[in-house]
Amino acid sequence: MDRATDARIDGDSYRTPYALFDTVRRDVGRVHEKALGAARIEKAARLHDKLLTPIDADTYPLIGRPYRPDAVVQAVGDGIKHGLTLSPSDAEILVQATAGRPYSPK
Repeated sequence: MDRATDARIDGDSYRTPYALFDTVRRDVGRVHEKALGAARIEKAARLHDKLLTPIDADTYPLIGRPYRPDAVVQAVGDGIKHGLTLSPSDAEILVQATAGRPYSPK
């Protein structure tokens, strides 16, 4: 094991080189910033729908939950990596649910 590049457990301690720590730190930061951005968008839509739409729905129509392109992947999780397949109707329900729209069969 190369002590300069490999992470290891040393007794009760986890030791990692700074380069690996920095990579993980940046990855977690990106995930966190993405989550904050998604939360800002969703909060703005909910505030709009709860505060403005009831006052004047013609001027401030319902926005609903904004669709995120990765919402389906997040809902399914790692299932796709492990061979999960969805029937066409299940896929449609999942897309509708992640878009915040009620499912209406065709």
